Amino acid sequence: MDRRQTDNNRRGNEVRTFDEIHTLVKTLAGLDIDDLWWHTDGDEVKVCVNCNDIFAWGCSDAEDVDVRDIELLKEVHDTLEAIETGLSAYWMYLYCSKKRKIRPQGAVYKSIPKEMWSLINACGPEREIDIGNPYNQNDEYMYK
Repeated sequence: MDRRQTDNNRRGNEVRTFDEIHTLVKTLAGLDIDDLWWHTDGDEVKVCVNCNDIFAWGCSDAEDVDVRDIELLKEVHDTLEAIETGLSAYWMYLYCSKKRKIRPQGAVYKSIPKEMWSLINACGPEREIDIGNPYNQNDEYMYK
């Protein structure tokens, strides 16, 4: 495969050129990457963020990361570090919420530093309480 394949030939979240992979790795190097997964399919590299149980109760889930997300990743990292050193360890919550334009389920808020709650809440409207989101932000069980 041509390592300089054009955007017109790209499908989904595939990272194909050496420059793209290098840029993505440099960006991710500043983040805690325990929740980052990748796999290869031939010469293609696919990258995603583990977001199990963040958006729905008892749900395996992942959010794609591709070269178009580099600016968003940098923005999330810089925003969190500007609030407090070390806060960027929680980048996956803000990144996934911003990308999906949705708040996490209420039960997840106890795992997110309160300094981030306003940023997370700005990502989407308040979530309805339902079977996939039985807790509110204050960790109170509300589903009936």
